[in-house]
Amino acid sequence: MLETLCNFFDAYGEYSRQRINKNKNKFYTSNMSMARKQALASLTGFQHGSLPFTYLGIPLFKGKPKVVHLRAIADRLAAKMAGWKGKLLTIMGRVQLVNYVLSGMLAYLFVPNLFLGCLFT
Repeated sequence: MLETLCNFFDAYGEYSRQRINKNKNKFYTSNMSMARKQALASLTGFQHGSLPFTYLGIPLFKGKPKVVHLRAIADRLAAKMAGWKGKLLTIMGRVQLVNYVLSGMLAYLFVPNLFLGCLFT
């Protein structure tokens, strides 16, 4: 099945001239033997990667979020708050603004991880 997928990607690359750069791509597994990981690497030409990692600014991880996963969110929120004109807002306005921005950031960051959880279980 994996050979069929690799053949499909090769055929797509020939047709569209959009080829996969095998040096820039990785595959991710869970609970797989090292021999099988090496076999996948040799078959696909991709390297094996490990979780957690950041993709397009989103931390991707498996399982329950830990402090290290949420640190980037806290840092980004602090950077956004530093740029706001907080003196122009009431205290309740600031609370609403923080809640709005934080909920949007969490939704943006955790929806891909929920999808990944379905893939890795």
